[in-house]
Amino acid sequence: MIDSDSVLIFGDFRLFPGRRQLFDETGPVRIGSHAFDLLLALLERRDQIVEKETLKRLVWADTLLVEDHNLAVALSTLRRTLGDSSLSPRYIATVSGRGYRFIAPVDMQTPHRQAPATPTVSHNLQAPLTRLIGRAADMAETVRKLSEGRIVTLVGEGGVGKTRVALAVAERFVQQRSDGVWFVELAPIRDPALVATAIGAAIGLPTASQSDALFNHLADLHAMLVLDNCEHLLAATAALAEEILARCPQIRILATSREPLQIEGERRHRLAGLPVPSRTAPQSTADILGCAAVELLLDRMPETLDAFQPDETTTRALAEICQRLDGIPLAIELAAARVPGLGVAELASRLDQRFRILTQGRRTAPSRQQTLLATMEWSHDLLSPAEQVVLRRLSVFAGGYTLAAAEAIVPGGSLSGAAVANLMASLVDKSLIMSHASEGHARYELLETVRVFAADKLDHARETAQLARAHAHYYRGLFHDKYGRRPAPIDDAWLRTHKREIENVRVALDWAFGPAGDPEVGIGLASTTSRLWIWLGLESEATGRLMKALDFAGPSVPVAESARLHRAAAAFVRNAGNVALARRLIEVAIAHYREADDRLWLGHALITKAEILAFHGTATEAEAIAREGLALIDEDEPFLCGLGLMVLAHIAFADRRPAEAKAAMDKALLFYRRADCGSDEAVALTNLSDCLLSVGRLDDAVTCARAAVERFRQLNDKGYIGLAMVNLTAGLAAKGELDAALATATEAMPMVRNSPWLRHLLDHLALLHCLGGAEQIAAGLAGVADRLCAPQGGVREGTEARSYGRLMGMLSRRHSPETVRELMLEGAGWSRDQAIDAALSGELPGRPREPAVPVALTV
Repeated sequence: MIDSDSVLIFGDFRLFPGRRQLFDETGPVRIGSHAFDLLLALLERRDQIVEKETLKRLVWADTLLVEDHNLAVALSTLRRTLGDSSLSPRYIATVSGRGYRFIAPVDMQTPHRQAPATPTVSHNLQAPLTRLIGRAADMAETVRKLSEGRIVTLVGEGGVGKTRVALAVAERFVQQRSDGVWFVELAPIRDPALVATAIGAAIGLPTASQSDALFNHLADLHAMLVLDNCEHLLAATAALAEEILARCPQIRILATSREPLQIEGERRHRLAGLPVPSRTAPQSTADILGCAAVELLLDRMPETLDAFQPDETTTRALAEICQRLDGIPLAIELAAARVPGLGVAELASRLDQRFRILTQGRRTAPSRQQTLLATMEWSHDLLSPAEQVVLRRLSVFAGGYTLAAAEAIVPGGSLSGAAVANLMASLVDKSLIMSHASEGHARYELLETVRVFAADKLDHARETAQLARAHAHYYRGLFHDKYGRRPAPIDDAWLRTHKREIENVRVALDWAFGPAGDPEVGIGLASTTSRLWIWLGLESEATGRLMKALDFAGPSVPVAESARLHRAAAAFVRNAGNVALARRLIEVAIAHYREADDRLWLGHALITKAEILAFHGTATEAEAIAREGLALIDEDEPFLCGLGLMVLAHIAFADRRPAEAKAAMDKALLFYRRADCGSDEAVALTNLSDCLLSVGRLDDAVTCARAAVERFRQLNDKGYIGLAMVNLTAGLAAKGELDAALATATEAMPMVRNSPWLRHLLDHLALLHCLGGAEQIAAGLAGVADRLCAPQGGVREGTEARSYGRLMGMLSRRHSPETVRELMLEGAGWSRDQAIDAALSGELPGRPREPAVPVALTV
């Protein structure tokens, strides 16, 4: 047994068993009772393997029935508290099938072996009441800069935790500064002349109302000053700090401010919000709970919620709260206070009203920090009138913006375009605009909380309608200049630079087709952004937005705009499987282009029609249309020439003319390379692999598919990497390389799970499972693929049709038609997620893994 008066020291932690308290280097650590008892039980038996049943008996001594789930949750909570990981444990290791072991070295100090007391040094730093979370790197960097220089300013927006970090850093210097570390709170002061007085009062020099008295007192001191919240007294504080550093050689200064002091020798460290769970990459529950922002949210929940154990649903809601609050500690702490009344999921759903909800700060906190709105108003009130105008107008952007976009949209009234850049730079300094480089270009962004606040100011100024219109017109012009003047290929470099404009495109389209919008602007924007949607792998969303735009394409819309919209919609609708609608739409586009006598765009539309017919019509008709389109296009349009030749190659392959098809494909590749169409060249390689597979050239098909995957990887085109990998899966399956095929399909699945290509991959995965003996899963996946193919009349393209035909042949030889039909109907009832899980895990929904039956493979 451990002596209750002992102190157990391990890693960065100290545990006091008698007081039931855990501390780390920043202060007390909140830990639930079960997690504490579990930690104590493991520490008492350190270096031993402790079985699960033993731990359940020790931790839940008064509970009759304890499930393994209870232990798993308590262990997960404990690991999260210690910052530990089950994959690379520092403290608690899992011994598979047996139990757990505490592995870190432990030093136990009894009352008789306590280390001598540390000498007391004068300071006025308050002891923290809560632990500092997620700021170890910021503290280390600030300490380093203070060790190398004499003044460091912690810069960041309101509520980001500058004061808390400054106090933690200052504690590190208490033993190093023989004349003390002195915290000077400037927030309550309004008169710049009183800054010196405030410093004097903090260090116990009440006569320092005159600066000279302060300088004389500090001249020989070996001390540190922490000047907190300087932003509203910036000029006075900067001047005084510079004078102190010049006249008092042993003084160091740590300042906090929403903008730098901008004095000689100043080093800056900008505090950002805490890391939040990824908004794009899939993450496990453990990854989310281990994120600093989520850890803070859980740590700051009221003690009444000590028993709160997040499940998968509430974990996702915790992630959303932290994401939408930008990882800002003050906002997260205010949110934590509202969890008891609203619950996690309800709170996440109401964050559009954050300024009305997040209003329960600590009563002892400064008034500017008691509500989220008060924090924002404090920052806003310190801005000049021109800065306030720029800030509110920038709220029209979503997902960031360029300086060129801001200069085009923000000016108006007394605000000139020439002033915008300087005012934005000032707002960057004041931590209200985030600035960063994206693909080598400067990009700016408002954090969501700032944007919501600024948008409210825009509404009050009655400028929302005006700015929304300017915003939509700007982005329509941007994409029209690139993709509206002539048919153009996917330009990878341009789209990589402009990929983040997708959020602005969404906002502009929502406005254009909304009650106060301009449908003609929306139609122009929808028809010219198709390349961006494709490049980002968002075909399904693009199809829905194009269909909405078609609802507004009446007689008043210019012919050219209507034609572009109908052609783009036809291509997307065809990829989504609705061939009949695609044919109707492309006929409208062709008629409009004939009416406008626009040879180039007409040629493009005819090639699109030929592509539709190549898969869903007669070869003769499709070939005639393609050649008609190519006849309208000169060879100085290499992109369109390549596109037309690719269609002719498809037709020739389908018509069993492989030599002619290969010649057309090779010529198309030359045109694509001449046009520098990286993505289109890779698509051509993908299509070529499909064609080679159709004529039985399996090795060449796999080689070609691998080349397409590699080209798309170079372009970082995740959507089309998935498509190329679907073809690679088919080729490997046809060759009998089943393990490689399954590994390829598994890698492709996250890229295609929400795209029209999912149905293709499921056909190939169904065949793979059948070849491996898992026939129930194979039949079920075939049923799902049938359901997904239904919108296009159940028609499958060549490669998928071959996999499907081979699968059905195998199933029909082993089972009666009734059994096959029953298994496929069962699969057709699976959800998309159930089908994907079954395809990747080899387990039927709701059942254990289906045992594989060894079969003779016929390739």
